[in-house]
Amino acid sequence: MVNAQQLAALTALYNSTGGPNWNDKLNWNNGGDPCDATNGWYGVSCDATKSNVIHLELENNNLEGTLPTEIGLLTGIKTGLQFSANKLHGPIPSEIGLLTKITAEVILGMNSFTGRIPTELGLLTSLTTKLNLQHNFLTGPIPSELGLLTDMRSRLTLDGNKLTGPIPTELGRLTAMQNTLNLCCNSLSGPIPSELGQLTKLTTGFFLFNNKLTGRVPTELGMLTKLTSWFHLCCNSLTGPIPSELGQLTLLESHLHFNSNQLTGPIPSELGNLAKMEDTLHLCCNKLSGRLPTQIGQLTSLRKALFVHDNRLTGPIPTELGLLTAATSEIYLNDNAFTGRIPSEIGLLTQLEASFAVDDNKLTGPIPTEIGQMTSMTAFLHLNSNSLSGPLPSELGQLTKLTDWFFLFNNKLCGDVPPEVVALAHGAGAIPADMALPHWSVYFGNSLGEPCGDPGGEGGDAPPQGEAAQGEDDGEGGGDDKGAKEPPKDMSANMFLVLALSFALVLLVLTIVWARCGKSSRRDPARRDTPAFTGDDNDDVLDLTGDDPSLNPSSHRSARRSSSSGSSGGGSNPLGSGGLARIRENSGDYGQYGLDSLENEMDEISHRPNRALI
Repeated sequence: MVNAQQLAALTALYNSTGGPNWNDKLNWNNGGDPCDATNGWYGVSCDATKSNVIHLELENNNLEGTLPTEIGLLTGIKTGLQFSANKLHGPIPSEIGLLTKITAEVILGMNSFTGRIPTELGLLTSLTTKLNLQHNFLTGPIPSELGLLTDMRSRLTLDGNKLTGPIPTELGRLTAMQNTLNLCCNSLSGPIPSELGQLTKLTTGFFLFNNKLTGRVPTELGMLTKLTSWFHLCCNSLTGPIPSELGQLTLLESHLHFNSNQLTGPIPSELGNLAKMEDTLHLCCNKLSGRLPTQIGQLTSLRKALFVHDNRLTGPIPTELGLLTAATSEIYLNDNAFTGRIPSEIGLLTQLEASFAVDDNKLTGPIPTEIGQMTSMTAFLHLNSNSLSGPLPSELGQLTKLTDWFFLFNNKLCGDVPPEVVALAHGAGAIPADMALPHWSVYFGNSLGEPCGDPGGEGGDAPPQGEAAQGEDDGEGGGDDKGAKEPPKDMSANMFLVLALSFALVLLVLTIVWARCGKSSRRDPARRDTPAFTGDDNDDVLDLTGDDPSLNPSSHRSARRSSSSGSSGGGSNPLGSGGLARIRENSGDYGQYGLDSLENEMDEISHRPNRALI
């Protein structure tokens, strides 16, 4: 039978956490022995002598309240303390540090604990697996005392709290750690300690993402050579280059994430050594520059997600990308400054099921017909916002599994749209016929429907092969000098249309001026101080300045506001009675026709409260 001290601790726990409302409270607080062989208390495990509680497991049992300090009286606990997924709140009692015999696990995650992590947890030096405080509301720094848990082999998880301050360098002493260091989703700041590179036994789970970490990625992290999955540093403010030493992580099979930082410099060619990588290389949303290394084609095991979009990468898309034939998910190269042509080898990615995006680059030349071989794609194909030229390949009509977007807008495409593509965009494929966007996604910003240029230039303005190659080597996109000097035919037609419209507009303005002025050219030169249409820089502005403030050009805006908000039923004239009277006095200067026309116009203006005077 347990002693009175342990019984008091269990009773305090029951009373402090709403015991009557627990999901399972079998035999609790019934006056019996918690260690009784037949009537033992739910979740309580005892040693062979039935005199010591060695394990307490009440996970997901609707405990609501605070952990009592009496929990520190259960000094016989050895194998675990499990309170996760309840409704516990308040501070974590520091008395847990008195449970120094515990070897297996302390799991308090997925509650609502607040306050700081007790430094006394560093006294649990026999702990070997699972110190889990994740998904609470803990604040303050990570105690450096956690570096004393040198026997920890698995799962130090502090993620999903509100922890601040630096990552303690002392965590580098946890050299026995094999599985999961998770500090993500807090507000940790400062640099990544190089000492974390001493965790050389770590095989899975290095999580520092979603913090406020700064500085460079330590080269020492390349020493984590046993890591097989989850190297995750995304969503911080890290700067500097990606260390080439990370090419030593040759056992890594999934999830290398550097996305959403401020990293600069080239993508290390050594990342091509990660030949076992199967799932997600994520480098997007940084400031990476230079060329996409050809060694990327060595990642032949990659099945899911190559993300290098939203960087500053230049040069041609390497043809070696076509070697990633195992890829089944997504390849995003968009929002960079890639130049040259889309390599035809892209058509070898026939297992790609989701998406392929190269939009918002500086790509030139024709759309490769081989893209039509990527018939497994179901989500979207984004080729828009480049300088692709020539006609649409009819082979694009083979992409009948596309369910989302087929974007080709803002290029230099020309010629007739093949019926196969028309059918794809308007219902014969997966895009609904009643959606207007697919229409614009194909036509907008191109010259489709208009003849292409010189067929000898491979689709209008595409350069000869030699010039394209030279342009790609120079990183300038392989532009065509001839295409730059000679405007395309559609541009000439547009210029003619603009000139014709301009000429018509001039004639219209002259006609209006003549109609308004009437016989003003015969005015008495001695009366030039009377109100008139002026010939100054405001050609069509009625200059009727006088005592009435409504005739002052500076008050036009206020006149318009008062006209729109005031009474319109009275036919109020925005010129005011005084201004119109002065016009009548000088009717001889305008001629009767000019006066009648002007009065009609003023009357019309007075009934258009939203129209400006000028």
